[in-house]
Amino acid sequence: MKAKKAKRTPNACRKMGEAQFFLEQLHKNAARDRSKKSRAFHYNLSAFLGAAKSVVDVAFKEMGIKTTEYISWKSSLDEQERDLLDFMFDQRRTEVHFKGAKVISKESGIAKTFYPHVQPLSLDALLQGSVQKGPKNKTTGLPLWIRVWIPKTEYHFVKGQAETKPVLSMCAECLTVLEKFLSWAKG
Repeated sequence: MKAKKAKRTPNACRKMGEAQFFLEQLHKNAARDRSKKSRAFHYNLSAFLGAAKSVVDVAFKEMGIKTTEYISWKSSLDEQERDLLDFMFDQRRTEVHFKGAKVISKESGIAKTFYPHVQPLSLDALLQGSVQKGPKNKTTGLPLWIRVWIPKTEYHFVKGQAETKPVLSMCAECLTVLEKFLSWAKG
């Protein structure tokens, strides 16, 4: 079930590096940007999807892989991996040729409680979220505690009618399957 020729795949490997780079950018965007419609996140997702699909497309050309060989390799994957590749490549097609990948954002967050008499409240935490102050200490006038709600936006692919899957974990899983593909393609 190996590709016919054991060759190097420098351009396909470069595309794999691009996909890894854009996944890193997605992680940075998700950690930094808390808006529901982060342009940077969507731009990097588009770049990731394009680079991920290019890993296979470029390897086809570099290695002279035939469609029947690829189908045979793909059938060796478990059903979940095959479905993942099909879904991600469909998202790429939708991203490039239609309105964009089917992604929604979900709001969540964490509540962090600070005790001013024990630990300082970071300015960064104050600026990131809404603040709730506890009762004041009668002696110092400081609140006994301060709770900060730090919002977090998570992006999910829409899969089917009601199912959603986290974008970041699906992209990471896609890279794992593409690494298997490159190992097979190299022979």
